[in-house]
Amino acid sequence: MASLSLEDGRSIVNLLECPVCLSTMKPPIFQCQNGHSVCSECKPGLQKCPTCRGALIDTRNLLAEELAYKVIYPCKNTVRGCCEKVSLEDMKKHETACPHRKYECLVAKENGCAWTGCRSDILRHMEEKHDKYIYRSDLCSFKYEEFNFLQECKFSCIFSSCGEIFWFRSKRDPEKRKLYEVVQYIGPKENASKYAYEHRLVSPSGDQKLTFINVVKSDTDELKNIYEMRKCFIIDYDTLEIFTQNGKTFEYKIKMCRQK
Repeated sequence: MASLSLEDGRSIVNLLECPVCLSTMKPPIFQCQNGHSVCSECKPGLQKCPTCRGALIDTRNLLAEELAYKVIYPCKNTVRGCCEKVSLEDMKKHETACPHRKYECLVAKENGCAWTGCRSDILRHMEEKHDKYIYRSDLCSFKYEEFNFLQECKFSCIFSSCGEIFWFRSKRDPEKRKLYEVVQYIGPKENASKYAYEHRLVSPSGDQKLTFINVVKSDTDELKNIYEMRKCFIIDYDTLEIFTQNGKTFEYKIKMCRQK
């Protein structure tokens, strides 16, 4: 059976409407002794079937579930502007990358910040709560006064560059003796590759320079996978020491640019 759109399959969608919350039901779908369906979220709070007042049972309505997989559903972010409609099989993948989804505060989440909001609200939240972690330039400068090679460290901030916003993620791994850094575009996945970031390192004496260019990754790309696949800036500690002063002070710049 081919997938049914919400328009063409309106009668099917009506059959899948939960009689309690009025939402289109998704598996698992349960039924009463007379075959009336109810969604899995509403069932725990019910004593009897809301349609016939008969007894609710733990049997699932397999026919309703099969129909549910043929229906095209609107994204749960419709209220925030998403117009996409996809099948249940593709829903999780879409909602994970949906540009209208709710975002978390990656800068301070581990320190207790529970903020969530739309992409358009991220910069305002950062300005109100974490302003010192915003870099408002296409050329961002970093300086570590006491760079500890032996301490594991993770750091996040936000770049407001090139008219867009990006997450900057940094990870210090003393076990592997490497520094990992990546810039991730906040927004539609297909826009990430339109931008690049360039690390610029200069030794204290000025006679040694290192420039490394990477294509920006999407914020939907798993950070662990980016590091493991080496799709980011990686520098080993032996090389890094060349660019530190007295083994402690480490300065460098990151240039953001739009790909030509």
